[in-house]
Amino acid sequence: MRDRLARLRSASLQLLRDPAFAIGAILLLGLGIGASTAVFAFVRGILLRPLPFAESERVVILCETNEAIAGHCVAAPPNALDWADRARTLESIGQGREWSFLLRHGDQSKHVNAGLATPRLFEVLRTQPLHGRLFAPTELTQDDAPVAILSHELWSVWFNADRSVVGRRVELDGRPFTLIGVLPPAFRLPNYDFVELWVPFHFNPRDEERRSWRGFVTLARLAPGATREQAAAELSSIQQQLAIEHPATNEGWGVSVASLKSHVVRGTKTQLVVFSAAIGLLLLITCANLAALLLVRASARQHEFALRVALGASTRRIAGLIINEAVVIGLAAGALAFLVAWSAVRMFSHFAPATLPRLDEISVDASALLFAFALAMATALLVAAWPAWRTTRVATAVALREGARQLTDRFGLRLRRALVVVEIAVALTLLVGSALLVRSFTTLVDWQPGIPRERLIVVSLSVPNQKYTERTQLTRLFQQLERELAAQPGIEAVGTASAGPLFGGEESGRFRVEGRDYPDPKEAATLRWYDAAPEYLNTLGLPLRRGRRFAESDHASAPAVAIINEAAQRRYFADRNPVGQRIRWLEGEQSFEIVGVVADVRPFDPSETAEPEIYFSNRQLPRWFTYFVARTRGEPAAQLRTVETVLQRNDPDLQVGTARALDELVDRRLIAPRFQMLLIGCLALVALALAAAGVFGVLAYTVALRTTEFGIRAALGARPGQTLRGVLIEAVVLYAAGAIFGVAGALVLARAMSGLLFGTPPTHPVSYILATLVLFAVCLLASALPALRAARVQPMAALRM
Repeated sequence: MRDRLARLRSASLQLLRDPAFAIGAILLLGLGIGASTAVFAFVRGILLRPLPFAESERVVILCETNEAIAGHCVAAPPNALDWADRARTLESIGQGREWSFLLRHGDQSKHVNAGLATPRLFEVLRTQPLHGRLFAPTELTQDDAPVAILSHELWSVWFNADRSVVGRRVELDGRPFTLIGVLPPAFRLPNYDFVELWVPFHFNPRDEERRSWRGFVTLARLAPGATREQAAAELSSIQQQLAIEHPATNEGWGVSVASLKSHVVRGTKTQLVVFSAAIGLLLLITCANLAALLLVRASARQHEFALRVALGASTRRIAGLIINEAVVIGLAAGALAFLVAWSAVRMFSHFAPATLPRLDEISVDASALLFAFALAMATALLVAAWPAWRTTRVATAVALREGARQLTDRFGLRLRRALVVVEIAVALTLLVGSALLVRSFTTLVDWQPGIPRERLIVVSLSVPNQKYTERTQLTRLFQQLERELAAQPGIEAVGTASAGPLFGGEESGRFRVEGRDYPDPKEAATLRWYDAAPEYLNTLGLPLRRGRRFAESDHASAPAVAIINEAAQRRYFADRNPVGQRIRWLEGEQSFEIVGVVADVRPFDPSETAEPEIYFSNRQLPRWFTYFVARTRGEPAAQLRTVETVLQRNDPDLQVGTARALDELVDRRLIAPRFQMLLIGCLALVALALAAAGVFGVLAYTVALRTTEFGIRAALGARPGQTLRGVLIEAVVLYAAGAIFGVAGALVLARAMSGLLFGTPPTHPVSYILATLVLFAVCLLASALPALRAARVQPMAALRM
């Protein structure tokens, strides 16, 4: 052990004699490994680390499948209960969905994000309460003594972490509830970590109407020894039987089973794989440059090593000198890598989109430290292996002979040229990926929805259904609030709707055109549907193509009317004028007359096409949750607080969301693409700098080796311009070789990241051409100084060397 420490101390002193090499090697390796460790922390925190539940690998998510809800993973409560009763591959099934309440306790009130849960939900997750108890199975159907469970955060902040809160009564939307428990701080239900309070979901398990209410997330725990495949097969069989027993609600519906963890990270896996590949490419450049540095250093010390051999040192001892220096570099680089990774993770977490799953579980801890040191040591030793082996192959007599240095250096030069080709290829791959993401991002920034984006404000409003029990009350409330907002000096127009561009709320339904034959009884038109006020379309500025807009005369006692968009007209009324046609909503069992056609709102993703949509009048079908949309006369920022205040002062029990400008919603949608672009862009810039350093280093070393040759050429009449061209041609050859492989690598990377591109094909030619030209210009600049140095070599100075 002492001998090992002594050798490492000697290697450290040897490195201190050449500080430029030591600092360059440590910085190069530390930055590369640090970036790799940061990505490792993200991959481990999101993909590799188990969910924070006991035996989380047995927790699955169950989804009813139908094209009407494609992209959503939900299930109806009665169907889930039938699965639980009949399935043998599942140990327990629980359900939940988000909700909201006005919480009153004493003289305090607060709108809380709540969750409805069946009692088995916490059993599936193996959750134990911190205080009190959880829901009992009987509380699924008994609603005479309502109860609630607090999250740890709400208990700590609003109830001052008072243990005696268990058994206390509070009001939720004016109804008394008893607090029966507090959840532990570690409880985190994926995608529901915002929930502050849980209440049992009460319903009749045999209520047929509930079978069409598919709005619940459904989790299950596999029985011991059961697999997801077995559970999927069993549930598919049960679902087929349910379709026979309940054809009105279950015919045409299937079921799928997926790991909860894979479901949580499903939208992130591709991004992390792409980023991991990019980091791998950057690490490859790091290894290439480090290998070039070690080869140069080994070549410069050939005479020293030869003298050591001549004085009795073994070739193993000589190799050990290089390996020991690599160990010291690896240890120092590992420490630097940990600091780089820690800083990078903090920075990335700050800029990462809030939708990134398990963001709070990403950290640089002891395992990341071990990863950094292990990778740094492995990389340093692997890269040092070739120079060590090459050095020991040089015989003492040959090494001391005149001209031997040039022989070994020329061999090393060929290897360094190959490494530069690799660096150029990798840099071009990352540059193309970055250019594609920049192109995609600018496409999103330039989004033109077909309506004037400027001066629009959106705010949500949730109305307590215990207080406003009748739809006529809702209609009067919305009309009054719309009038009050429209009367404000800074407001130009106001409308309400259940959904809209970027602020969500879309729901899909099945419709049939009356008077049209449907040979297949299952055939129906699928449309996204919204309810909207008469002034909503005017406020948005959505052009009317045919017919008329909604009017206040379209009230509850008037004939039911609807407006469709152009996409619905193209798909379902291509051969006729839709105005005057009647359409029946199958789920709502209601018929509507189409009175107008409006323009499409173009999707935010340019690669998508507008979906068929239908609007109902919210004077006829109002709902307890809506969005207020206001167009201002000036800058919307000045009116945000005004909109919130007008809505809140009308009734303190109304739950008013945060008012935001539509452009702010656009900026929020740009967070994830911007994060991806910046991350790949940073890696591409680092790769570009490393490639430029590699080209400069190889050409500078080439010029140093060929100084005598250049002097003789000058003595024989060669002009400086010819020498300059010769060196630059060598740089162009290196670039061309690297560019060929780089374009091939870029095609592979672009295909892998196609899911991150919006309105930009993976083979976008401008991105490839631009990246190629940028890298060519950088390589040319990097080779200019060595070329000028070669052109200025004087014959006598070269001959004296």
